[in-house]
Amino acid sequence: MVILTPIMGFAGEINTEPRLSDQNMTSETSRNPSGIVDVPNWKIGDTWNYNGYLDVRDFIASSGVSTNVQTLTGSLVSEVVEIYTMNIGGVSTLVYKVESNGDFDAQNVNLDGQNGDLTVELDTIELYRASDLGTISQEATVEIDFCADFLWFCINVDVAELVVSNEYDPPTEGYDFPLSVGESWDSQYTAYTNFSGTTSVDGLTIPDDTVGSNYTEWDVVSRGFSGVTYSGCEQSFNITTSNSNGEETGYKWYCPAIKNNIKSSATQSLGFSLVSSLTSYTPASATTLLDVDLEYQLSPLDLQLDATVTVTNSVGSPVANQNVEFRYEIEQDYRNFTTDANGQFTVDFNSGNSQDDSSGGSEHGSHGVIAWIDGA
Repeated sequence: MVILTPIMGFAGEINTEPRLSDQNMTSETSRNPSGIVDVPNWKIGDTWNYNGYLDVRDFIASSGVSTNVQTLTGSLVSEVVEIYTMNIGGVSTLVYKVESNGDFDAQNVNLDGQNGDLTVELDTIELYRASDLGTISQEATVEIDFCADFLWFCINVDVAELVVSNEYDPPTEGYDFPLSVGESWDSQYTAYTNFSGTTSVDGLTIPDDTVGSNYTEWDVVSRGFSGVTYSGCEQSFNITTSNSNGEETGYKWYCPAIKNNIKSSATQSLGFSLVSSLTSYTPASATTLLDVDLEYQLSPLDLQLDATVTVTNSVGSPVANQNVEFRYEIEQDYRNFTTDANGQFTVDFNSGNSQDDSSGGSEHGSHGVIAWIDGA
């Protein structure tokens, strides 16, 4: 399964005089003349490895458990495991499913008067909208074990296994591609949070499910060195997250070279914070490649324009007679095409005038065009 996701942005008409958008419409390819940092395309098997730590101070304080532990160190692996379509708000939407597994530990700690080692296994499942990396849902399973010191060995105690799932309506736009320093955007959304699990520790209870209206603001505050050295990531984008009170709730450094965050800090619904830094990125190999070339880099609303899709093999030769799906989901425009002898087809479509799920600046909406080969 292969996907290339160019993003398109549209600026709304702020006054009655017609004018062109100051947003852009482009694909993330080597032919992009403006160097615009646009939405990445992920493939099944793309993998990111991180080192990091869990800050569990607030989580433990809320449970009433007495302990001296504050952070647990470890590693986390994230991988794209599926690409498929699902219905979101009545719209057929292409999504990425990303699974992550992390192991963290703290040695020689005290838990309610007992010395030992504390370990946490963190497994997450996240769904992202392919056209803009909007977060659809997140599920985290946290398994906490304590190996209590006894003579010259330790006895393992299953402290808790907790599951928390979040669904967002509409999906939250943690990025607003194309990225640029000084840009800010915000979103009002409903978060549906469900908790489940078991625990053997008095005072550590399973929270009640919640449904609530939330407000989040994102700001691209700078571009430069994140503090993590990795080839191609010298000019990463620092995006901070704030709540309705203006309090910073997290940050991330997005690196275009790895198509993901090189460093991030975020607070989970259970109350602990995860800080992670990239150690390696392994892109999946692909035998079929897609490229989307849009007629205009800048687009006003309701513009009729062309997109040329090219399909090549791993050595750059054109692939003829290849079935490809064209998707412009914001306008529910889904069409199937077959490439010609040059491995190409051209599609004519209308940019439309639909807004996206966030607001900020002069932007009316930024939406993605997708070319997709199912099962390739």
